[in-house]
Amino acid sequence: MRRNRIIPLAAAALTLLFALAGCGTVPQPRAVPRVAPQEIGGGFDPQQVVASFFGDLDDALHDPDLRDATRRSYWVERLASYFAPNERDDQRVILSQALTSFVQDMAQLAEDETLTLELRGFDNVEELPTDPADGQRATVRLPDAEIYMLITRAGPNGPVTIYEDTFGPDQLMGNPGKTSPVANVGG
Repeated sequence: MRRNRIIPLAAAALTLLFALAGCGTVPQPRAVPRVAPQEIGGGFDPQQVVASFFGDLDDALHDPDLRDATRRSYWVERLASYFAPNERDDQRVILSQALTSFVQDMAQLAEDETLTLELRGFDNVEELPTDPADGQRATVRLPDAEIYMLITRAGPNGPVTIYEDTFGPDQLMGNPGKTSPVANVGG
């Protein structure tokens, strides 16, 4: 696989997935959720939802069976459950395309190449103050979040680094300050 092909395509798939995280559903603790808790991918506060989304995203990207369409459908459904019910159909299509693209990109690695992808610091989520009049939205910040990407090729003396970089989700999303809006589903 050519380095100039995997890096932009993997980054594009991640960009799409990170941008989607901003639309996650967050019933506030004081609100009665309209959706059963088991249908919501995260918890009942913005921090739990965002941390859960990225935990599931990380699990999906590292699932050795992600090439299997049935397994990919499982992850699409799980990740789509973080969105408001009226947004889930659209998000299923987008997530399916993104995960399929990621799998196709991974398949283009040469047999002697390995991609290491680590989502770091996505479990540290801070809810930022919001306008009390807007009880339907929250803004969260991911101060420690970064994505580490390493592509190596097997060499005669061990792995040879082809590409290595660490970047923040703000670089992918174009959103300074590592912040994301999160929508409330609850009433």
